[in-house]
Amino acid sequence: MRVSAKYAHSYLNWYNLTQPEIAEQFSVSLPFVEKLWQRFRTTGKYEAKPFAGGVKRLLKDDEKLIREIVKAVPDLTLKEICQRVSSATGKRQVATSTMCEELQRLKLPLKKSRFMPGNRIMNEFK
Repeated sequence: MRVSAKYAHSYLNWYNLTQPEIAEQFSVSLPFVEKLWQRFRTTGKYEAKPFAGGVKRLLKDDEKLIREIVKAVPDLTLKEICQRVSSATGKRQVATSTMCEELQRLKLPLKKSRFMPGNRIMNEFK
């Protein structure tokens, strides 16, 4: 059963249930019921707070530059792309994981071409 603030409040009033009993009835945690009840007492409303926005993407303004870099040299590593974006924009270099997420979001390739010559270090171990 999906819990609704309105239902939880009605259970508190009409059925004289305690907060732990309501939590058990709706299969939710006790802190959830406590926060819901506190919100109703302070605001008189059951609705959830509006969405605050989330974290701003670090590379949002650099989409065009990233596309140009990957198009010009598609076999760059993530670290090399990070370095080129940083030097072109003058911003601090982002982590390779951030660049990886941005490339995925832009639907750009992540892997190097399999037709490129192998890495010098890897060839020494063969």
